[in-house]
Amino acid sequence: MSSRVEILNDGGFRSDGRKQYELRDISIDLSPQGSADGSATITHGLTQVMVTVFGPREAKMRSQTLHDRAVLNVEMNVAPFSTGERRKRSRADR
Repeated sequence: MSSRVEILNDGGFRSDGRKQYELRDISIDLSPQGSADGSATITHGLTQVMVTVFGPREAKMRSQTLHDRAVLNVEMNVAPFSTGERRKRSRADR
């Protein structure tokens, strides 16, 4: 008995019906999401990523204003059901 998982069946197809070198479907939706200044939803097979952009905005405090630079704040959220771990994550746990 082999411990190797076979990706292709006897006909040369994957379990979802694709041939060996076929890619999953890719779609990009650029429609606006709520109050965001820009947004996109990208789907590749069963994987889905949603991106929203807010800004540019003024600095919260005047002392943080830098006229020759920009500050980029990035927040990333992962749906709890999409990971193998089932522990409660705090917002700072990245």
